[in-house]
Amino acid sequence: MNPRDKPLFRWDSYPLVRPVLALIIGILIGEYSQIGLAFSLAVFAAFFVAYLGFYIFVKTNFKIRLSSLRLFILIGLFVGIGMSLVSNVEPKERPLHLKNNNKTVLAYQGKIISEIQERDKSYKFEFEIEKIRTEKTWQLAEGKILVYLKKNEFLSDTNFIKLANKTYNFGDDLLIKGSPILTNPPENPSSFDYQKYLKYHYIWHQDFINSYDVVLINNQNNSEIQSNLSLLQKFRKKAIDFRMYSDSILRKMIPSKQSYGVASALFLGIRDGIDNEVKNAYRSAGATHVLAVSGLHVGILSWLMAFIFGFLRKNKHTKYLYLSLLLSVLFGYAFLTGLSPSVLRASVMFAIIQIGQTFSKRANIYNNLAFSAFILLVLSPYMIFEVGFQLSYLAVLGIVLIQPKIAKIYKPPNKFIKYFWELLTVSIAAQLITFPICLYYFHQFPTYFWLSGFVVIPAAVVILCGAIAIILFSFFGTMISCFLGVALSYIIEFVNYLIFGIEKLPFSVLSTIRLSFPESMILYAFMIGLFCFFVLPRRIFFYFSLLCSLLFFGVNLYKNLEAENQKRLVFYQIRKGFALSLQEGRRSSTLLDSANFYNKEAQSYWLTGDLLSNGKTQNNLLNLDSIYTENSKNEIVQIRDWNGGKIILWNNKTILLWNKKLDKETKFLPKLDNIEIVWISNNPIYTLAELKNIKMKHLIFDDTNYNSRVKLLANEAKVNKISAIILKNGAFQKEYK
Repeated sequence: MNPRDKPLFRWDSYPLVRPVLALIIGILIGEYSQIGLAFSLAVFAAFFVAYLGFYIFVKTNFKIRLSSLRLFILIGLFVGIGMSLVSNVEPKERPLHLKNNNKTVLAYQGKIISEIQERDKSYKFEFEIEKIRTEKTWQLAEGKILVYLKKNEFLSDTNFIKLANKTYNFGDDLLIKGSPILTNPPENPSSFDYQKYLKYHYIWHQDFINSYDVVLINNQNNSEIQSNLSLLQKFRKKAIDFRMYSDSILRKMIPSKQSYGVASALFLGIRDGIDNEVKNAYRSAGATHVLAVSGLHVGILSWLMAFIFGFLRKNKHTKYLYLSLLLSVLFGYAFLTGLSPSVLRASVMFAIIQIGQTFSKRANIYNNLAFSAFILLVLSPYMIFEVGFQLSYLAVLGIVLIQPKIAKIYKPPNKFIKYFWELLTVSIAAQLITFPICLYYFHQFPTYFWLSGFVVIPAAVVILCGAIAIILFSFFGTMISCFLGVALSYIIEFVNYLIFGIEKLPFSVLSTIRLSFPESMILYAFMIGLFCFFVLPRRIFFYFSLLCSLLFFGVNLYKNLEAENQKRLVFYQIRKGFALSLQEGRRSSTLLDSANFYNKEAQSYWLTGDLLSNGKTQNNLLNLDSIYTENSKNEIVQIRDWNGGKIILWNNKTILLWNKKLDKETKFLPKLDNIEIVWISNNPIYTLAELKNIKMKHLIFDDTNYNSRVKLLANEAKVNKISAIILKNGAFQKEYK
């Protein structure tokens, strides 16, 4: 047979792949259509009955095989399952869910179901509601809340929760005085959607409380009180306690604070000890995945087990012993990380792959991957929306599918070179298949990822083994653990030195890359077509890839032309501050208060994404608090002083910033008439009567104003038919021709 006539895929060899793809399609349909559980179950029931009818009626009476019809019904069945799974977790399908409660909540009772994380001004934990108190009575309720317990120096809250001896722990029953509020959508355009992120973790509410609002009902650390935790919650509590114990051992044994931070992040997934300098260096070098416990770390442990005990797999009697040892190590590591979702997910994936390969010589890794994904999505359908889930499966798929093809390009002459060649091809394969979605999520590409792979992968093996040894030897004394901690500290310092060196190489990061979700999907379509063409050289695959590339460049050309002609104004919502972006073509000038002008981390949260999504390549930051000249200007904006604040001239529009109180004798200049926007900041006025001589299109209040005064002024503006925008409710943006 001519190689061109061979089928590209034999679906019969991958019976689990299509059902899982159908399940994912069903989850996506259920999430974005919001059609409800009843309709989803009806779809499932219809295809289930059709599938039974196919086997009972068609196959029995007509004695024929209708494979296409059977496949269609089977796919519809799994689409219905996916729709039902995602609809079932929606609050509207659960009568007791807090989101369905229309009464005022005065207090609520439940238990802590996560670790307590310390932040600068608060402690954060997840809380599962069991009861709520309304104006009349207590009633049963359900739902998860993200609780922020404020620190209060007058109440010594800084000592209220300590790592060594927490007042509150996982599983503690609390009675809290408060009224949970729904999580808010993004306040600024193109910023991170934290509401959606929490939703995919089954959290719809949050609450901000003080320590005097909390009553401890049942402390799980008190052995005299009978625990009311389920068996699974007790197991997770043990895992979290052991994780914190391990972290305390690493902190004690590793002398360098920076080295401890890397070791704790790499081994336990606790990233609180890593400073921003190290985070940025690893990110720029393309090695940030090492600092987040995930499939890489589980894969390293699997490789270590295969390296040490691989001989057991060759014997049919001892291969089950090897499987038992491997599963113990994988899930033991998951326990050590506090049953971290990412590690637990990776452990399940690798465990199913190993089980399939152990019990069947003909086991197919694609079927094993599909089965593991099926199990995980049935347990948690929202997992498909998690970046970690997507990257883990794509990376493994790339290594399995693409790496062998790349490895054939060159045949190393010896084992030493072969090791580095395989390491390089694995990095390239994983990066190649994940880079479109990485560009979509992270807007940057580390050009020296292949070089950092030679550093961080061997280092991760050493650090994992070293950290395990420190924990194990700590049970027999501190001397050996202390010695290992010092040695590990030097190793990590050397690794950090190399990573900082890679970061400083020219063009180490291609940043400010703007890629939309449709564009990333077009890139994947192009890559699939190109891969198919190389595997089975047919013209149709080449033409398909060519079409995708033309479509990709066409979309980019349209976006660039749109960005070149854009004139846009954005008032961002900034807590207790302000920011105004004036955009023209590819250029932008952003006016900020002093605090946000110097806060680069905050800017990356609410400004960078918006500029990237609108194609802005040049951005000039201006600190309005430090501009005192009569005519401060740049290419697209001019700023002048007046008695009440600033006059901002842009695109033949005048914006009046009023942030100072005026004397009664002060009068406006005639040229201040016909203003586009009056921007009220820092409570300069009491009534709109002070604006009676100004003609304007919009009246904007930023977050530096008192809420009560803004409310009164906004009501007054409504009566006078003036367009009033309160930035506390979200950003304001407007485009001009």
